[in-house]
Amino acid sequence: MFHSVKAKEGASLVMVICIGAFLMAFALSMIYTAGLLLSRSNRRLEQERSYQLARSFSQILDLELKKYNALGDAPEKSFYRYAVHFLEGQYGEYDPDYLDETIFHYTAGEAPEGMDESHYGTIRVALYKEAGEEEEELSGTVSSDASIEDILTNPIQRYVFTVEVTAETGSTSFRYRTEYRQTAIYEVRFTYGDSKRPVVLAGSEWHYDNASGELCNFDSPVQLEYEYLTGLANMKSCSFESAYLEEGEGI
Repeated sequence: MFHSVKAKEGASLVMVICIGAFLMAFALSMIYTAGLLLSRSNRRLEQERSYQLARSFSQILDLELKKYNALGDAPEKSFYRYAVHFLEGQYGEYDPDYLDETIFHYTAGEAPEGMDESHYGTIRVALYKEAGEEEEELSGTVSSDASIEDILTNPIQRYVFTVEVTAETGSTSFRYRTEYRQTAIYEVRFTYGDSKRPVVLAGSEWHYDNASGELCNFDSPVQLEYEYLTGLANMKSCSFESAYLEEGEGI
């Protein structure tokens, strides 16, 4: 009898220990699962914050690009002026084999004073350009008796301009990319003859060199050559039209 009672007590103790171990394992499993869910939830929040930050900053830059039509209208430190200088500057067209030489990085600024940068997030903006698919000729010929108004006001589509905003918050980041068609109106130079002497139309008459220069006494209509003078100094206007919006991707 004594051995039977001891045996039952031993079995009960083993069962209690097994149940306790099971409950402990279950509790640890629940804690791990809760921690994993919390981690995923935090990551989703970071991803959403990165997305919202990249998207909102892209929208701000979009408004800046479409707000002005000429350098003279834009403030000195505006993004519009920055973009125009990039397009007319020395950077070459986008080439994946030469990223450092063909991608320009715009500094978007730092987090406001007193705000934790890891919470606010950091922003990087990459700019690059590619020749437009329908890039127009920058030179041609026209008859001296033809109207040249269309030539003088013709917008030239030179580049497809890409603005790529990357926002980083915590351990996650999101990239938001927008493409624009850039069109510009430039000064035009007209020349005549093999000497390529400049001619200028004043009223209805052509003059050599400038509007008050020697009158061109063409006996009959002649062919004049014209050339669009690119570069910042010769740019009359510049505008940006959204060409393609890529809603972005997590990185």
